[in-house]
Amino acid sequence: HPDLSEFQRQAKLILKSLNRQSPARQVISSPPYVYYYLIESSVCYICCCDSHYPAALAMQYLEAVHNLFQERHSHEVNQFSRPYSAFAFDSHLTRLRKEYLDPRSH
Repeated sequence: HPDLSEFQRQAKLILKSLNRQSPARQVISSPPYVYYYLIESSVCYICCCDSHYPAALAMQYLEAVHNLFQERHSHEVNQFSRPYSAFAFDSHLTRLRKEYLDPRSH
């Protein structure tokens, strides 16, 4: 596996390439991994999965992250001064990620 910095570098490149005309949902292949993103309510949710992970499940995960984020932080989005400002959301992400780690559990 490449180190975490390579995943972050790829994700940052993807995020920097986005604009208002970008599709709301996208799948970007970068073998042996695939990046998925979802843009909802001016927030971009992105994840990186092994290429064998089911695409529909990856998008379902991003939708679950979006729904949980909206429930907990939607009123704060306009106050965020930089990306990744919702560090308090990390514990929720960790729990949700564990639910989706094994595709057979869904």
